[in-house]
Amino acid sequence: MDFNQNLVTLIITSVFLTSCEAGSETVVYGQVGTEVTLPHSKWGGHKVNTFWYFGSDSSMINNEVYSETYSGAPRTDPSRSGRVSLAPSEKSLRIKNLGEKDFGFYRCLLREDSNSIETIYRLSRVTVISLNLTSPFTLIASQSLSLQCVYDLTSVSVSVQWVGPQNNQLQQDGRLSLHTHNNSLTLRELTANDTGKWHCRLKYDDRQTLASVQVTVIDFSSAYPSTIFSFPGARSLLLPCLLSPSPPLPLSSLRRAGLLAIKWTFTPLSLSLSPSPLLSLETGEMWGNSLNPRYISSSLPHNLSITIDRIQEGDAGNYTCSLFFKDGTVLQRTVELNVLRVVLSPNATLFEGQPFNLTCDLGRPLTPDLQLTWTYRHFLQGLVSVKGGVVSRKEGATEQEKGRWKCSIKKGNAVLTSVEFTLRIERAPVKVWLLVLVCSGVFLFLSLLLLLICVLRRCRQNHAFRRTKKRKTRYCRCKHPQPKTFYGP
Repeated sequence: MDFNQNLVTLIITSVFLTSCEAGSETVVYGQVGTEVTLPHSKWGGHKVNTFWYFGSDSSMINNEVYSETYSGAPRTDPSRSGRVSLAPSEKSLRIKNLGEKDFGFYRCLLREDSNSIETIYRLSRVTVISLNLTSPFTLIASQSLSLQCVYDLTSVSVSVQWVGPQNNQLQQDGRLSLHTHNNSLTLRELTANDTGKWHCRLKYDDRQTLASVQVTVIDFSSAYPSTIFSFPGARSLLLPCLLSPSPPLPLSSLRRAGLLAIKWTFTPLSLSLSPSPLLSLETGEMWGNSLNPRYISSSLPHNLSITIDRIQEGDAGNYTCSLFFKDGTVLQRTVELNVLRVVLSPNATLFEGQPFNLTCDLGRPLTPDLQLTWTYRHFLQGLVSVKGGVVSRKEGATEQEKGRWKCSIKKGNAVLTSVEFTLRIERAPVKVWLLVLVCSGVFLFLSLLLLLICVLRRCRQNHAFRRTKKRKTRYCRCKHPQPKTFYGP
């Protein structure tokens, strides 16, 4: 058993010594701040002593980095304490948090009894640099990104590939240009989706190394709606203006990226009116110099949103959050606020039988994907739903329709907002009119009765006069009256 084991050890030792005599070196690439492993497979039996040495030149690799005997505790160079260790079940050297002084040549020496083997490694650097002159890795949406993969030249042949934030190998297209002559790329019209880690992948000797860089694109977050619906009387409404990435950058980072000013403006629904300023922030100021006490800014330094207190119909319109940068770039995000309003015609308390129109609208035409619905509880029919924003009752109002009406605006099956309206319908003042009619009737009756009495009295007087006139004897009044006879005088 011991003879066979020694024979295998001798064969392995001979193979590795032959490779060392040929002067070969194992090249490994690493990036500052990352972890790298200098690979070495298991060798020998259970009594192997391991030594790792470092040198800035291939002829002077004598500084001990790590050593471990089979019977003792490992020793580590104090300058690399806590950063170097052996991989489990192997003799590979792992180096964490690479520094500039870690690049150079390493020698691995393994000894067991009278047998030994050593391997030479060259640890070379690779990095990704930005070709942008200002704000190298923090850019503004719509700008261009230029990256270059830079690595030390060694004896091995190296190929370069680029990997995007979604871990996809990049291919040249309309926005992306790949330059093989200097291992660089140019990405135009940046968006928030381009935020993340960009990788340069080196392939060499059946190995690969990733060099990464974090790119941040300042843009407005798309996680919040750009169209908001509300109703008059709502206590408060948030108009979102948050930046990506998440978590958003503080104002100090935005200023380093060239931010000059932030402004909120409001444009009413009437296009004839010009935008009016609401909030502003100049360089060096604290966020939130409000020009109107109804507009409240966030207390968080990275949150540029504002809140409107007590919504009114006149608040409907477009609210624009603008960011101004030193290079002339302006980022803008517009939030459209729609206020659902209710109009009753005639605008007064209704009486039974009185025609009316009840209108619910946004003050502008609806888009095809929106619909308005009225719902109310009828005294006899229960819950009634009426599609459309206009309810017309030409036949007149009924008492069963009075109460709370709710107008809802929907997008598909989702209710965006709703507003309630109390419809007051009263009975016509019948008692008053009835009293008036009764009094009028009594007055008319009395007038007719009085007139009839007067007519009757007049008639009676005329009749009595005529009778008196017929009974009276008329006598002839002559100067010389003579009696009349049948035969004459």
